[in-house]
Amino acid sequence: AGHTRFEARVGVDDSTRNTRDKARFAVYGDGKLLAQTPPMGLGEAPRLLAADIRGVRLVEIVARSEAGASDLPLVVAWGDAALRR
Repeated sequence: AGHTRFEARVGVDDSTRNTRDKARFAVYGDGKLLAQTPPMGLGEAPRLLAADIRGVRLVEIVARSEAGASDLPLVVAWGDAALRR
């Protein structure tokens, strides 16, 4: 209780064999979209994803593949994920 912010560095992991698809990272609070990234692909620098979570009871973090051009799984990373006060 008392957390006001969620933060993480997100991106497509260098270990992925899926070089074609992109992922969009999102943070939801109580079912409502709070923050999201543009589509990110292999080789892009990690981005800071942050959301104001004041008053939120349930925080969900979601990564979705954007295109589905490849049948290989897209490996993503949520680095330094933390709830802040």
